[in-house]
Amino acid sequence: MTALARRIALVVRSAVVAGAIVLAGCASLGPRPLPPKVYVDSVQTVVGSNGDTRFRVRLDVNNPNAYDVAVSAIEATVRIEDQAIATANLPQPVVLKASAESKLDIEARPDFNALAKAFDRMLRRLAIAYEVTGFAVIDARQSGDMRIPFGKRGELPLSDFLGRLR
Repeated sequence: MTALARRIALVVRSAVVAGAIVLAGCASLGPRPLPPKVYVDSVQTVVGSNGDTRFRVRLDVNNPNAYDVAVSAIEATVRIEDQAIATANLPQPVVLKASAESKLDIEARPDFNALAKAFDRMLRRLAIAYEVTGFAVIDARQSGDMRIPFGKRGELPLSDFLGRLR
């Protein structure tokens, strides 16, 4: 075998080994999960046993994957009359069961100073315009986190303020 043939054989073997290493590395990453669907079901004003007022944001989350998926964070902002009055966060990570729908509740204490600023507009209109926006962070295995936005807006009569926002 000539020196040129040996060099060509060495280059070909090196390329085959490098290709195998790259393919093995990609295979170990696994598939990126399909993004779960996140919907705002409701926002409710709740009063605790100690008298403190909170907003409870209930989310419907649908995991379309054939395996469990971890939610590492959720953040939501509640706005009334275009005024941000509360921010809710997921207190601890949760796991969404495979091919299932889950209900997740997150709670926030309202900023009463911000709420007072919106109160004048509410009284003039006798209705409340509200909006909930946010995102959920899904642990997408080795491919990095996935950020899923969600939101809902609506309006309801002032008399329903202490009840459920639809």
